Amino acid sequence: MALNIVVVADASRARLFSANRLERPWTLLEEHDSPEARLHETELASDRAGQKQSPGGHRTSVTQPTTLHEQAAVRFAALLKKAIDALLTASPEARLVLVAPPSFLGRLRAGLSAQAARRLHLALDKDLVRESAAGLASHFA
Repeated sequence: MALNIVVVADASRARLFSANRLERPWTLLEEHDSPEARLHETELASDRAGQKQSPGGHRTSVTQPTTLHEQAAVRFAALLKKAIDALLTASPEARLVLVAPPSFLGRLRAGLSAQAARRLHLALDKDLVRESAAGLASHFA
């Protein structure tokens, strides 16, 4: 019976479980939280965008290529990838299961280590981060 490391996440919250069988009750291993990802964009920025002066003397706003929310999600995904690697290293036979909304699932999958990518058993694109542990298992029955 293979051990599964199940990661249920969104851009601001994550719970990592172990489960011998996906349809059985799961054991919570870790919880992670990124409060900054739940803030409004205006609460994340300290002030207005900067300005630059063009050679013709016109001033234009300097905008960032990604929003502050996206940057917070990238940092949170990187934190989760480290936690996943640590759990997979501690459990050499475990398989990885990822459950996240489509946009965040793509972020998680994009930067998985070679070890995690090899052991990825299932990726489910659903937002189940607020579901109870018993409710989560029912989605795999």
